[in-house]
Amino acid sequence: MPEDPKSGRTYGGFFPLDLPAAQGRSGAATAHLAEGRRFYDARSALAELIRANGIADVLMPGYICPLVYKAVENAGAAWRTYKVNPGFSIDYMNLSYTAKQGTLVIVPSYFGVYMPDIESLEEMMDISGCRILLDYAQALYAPCPDRFAAVYSPRKFLGVPDGGLLVVGRGSRLREPPVPLLKVDQAVFGERMSCHGIRLEYPHGDALDSFRRLERDMPLGPYRMSDLASSLFDSFDHGAACEARRANYAALSSALPDGPPPCPGVPLCFPFPVTADSFNFFRRNLISKGVFVPYYWPDLPEAVDDLGKTLLALPVDHRYSPSDMAAMAALLAARPGDGA
Repeated sequence: MPEDPKSGRTYGGFFPLDLPAAQGRSGAATAHLAEGRRFYDARSALAELIRANGIADVLMPGYICPLVYKAVENAGAAWRTYKVNPGFSIDYMNLSYTAKQGTLVIVPSYFGVYMPDIESLEEMMDISGCRILLDYAQALYAPCPDRFAAVYSPRKFLGVPDGGLLVVGRGSRLREPPVPLLKVDQAVFGERMSCHGIRLEYPHGDALDSFRRLERDMPLGPYRMSDLASSLFDSFDHGAACEARRANYAALSSALPDGPPPCPGVPLCFPFPVTADSFNFFRRNLISKGVFVPYYWPDLPEAVDDLGKTLLALPVDHRYSPSDMAAMAALLAARPGDGA
C-alpha cells in the first residue's frame, strides 16, 4: 500500500521489521547526545553546520577522512589544512597562529584515544576569534564541552545503517542548523539495509566491498537519520558496550605493553603502533588469521602524511571479550604461517 504523504501513515499490508522498544536517551553513556541533531551521516551534519553559519574558511587536519574535504566543498567553503604530527599530536601553538576570526577549526579525536587539548583550544578561541568543531566521529561517548560543537558517527560503534549526530554547546559561537526533515532516496536506504542484513545472516560472506562503496557514496544534504537507525540506537545497551570496550582495551594493553597510551574515555579501537615499512606485513598476516585490520584513509591528498600506516587498528568492541583480546594478541606475536 503506498504511503500517503499527507498523513504519513499507512494501514494494513505486510509487517515491517519489529524493532525493540526504544529505552529513551537518558542513559549516562549517551546523555550528552540527548539534544543532538540527528542527520543521515556525520558529513551531512558538518555541511549543514557550515551552511547555517555562513562559514567561508575551514581549517582542518590534513589527516582526516577524505570525505570531509568533499563535505566542506559541498557546503561552499574553502578548506586549509594543518599538520598532524607522528603519534597523532597537534602543535596547538602553531595552529593558533593559523586560525582567524570567523574560521571554523576542525579538531579530531583519533580513535577515542588521542583527545584534543580543550584548554589550549579555548585559549585559541579567545585570542583568534575562531570557532571550533570537535570531530568526535571516533569518540562517540566523549561529551562536547559547552563552548564547542561536536559531530559524532554512531555507525563506527554499533550496527546501525546510518546516522550522524551534531551537538552544539550552549556557549558555542556556532548556531545549530535546522532540524533535517528529508529522507534519503528509498533505493539508497534499501542498499544499506541489504548490506547490513547480509552481514548479519552471513558473517563470513563478502559484503565488505559493497559496504565500502556505500560508505564512499553516502549522500550529502539536509537528510535525517532513518527511523530504523534511530530506534536501534536508542534501544542499544550503550553502557554495556562502553564497559566492554574499556575492558578489552585494558586486556590488550596488558598483553601488548608497547601499545598506545591508556585511553582517557571509550576507545574506538586499539591503535597498536608499527613502522610504516612493516604495516603491510603485519596487516596481511593478521587478516590471513581472521583479524580484520582497517587501513584508515589511504586516499588522502599527496601532501598529507599517511599516518594510517603507523598503526594496526585492532578491534575492541562489544562483540568480544578479554579472552578474545588475548587470542588476538597471540596472533599478532605469532610468525606468519602459524596456525590461528
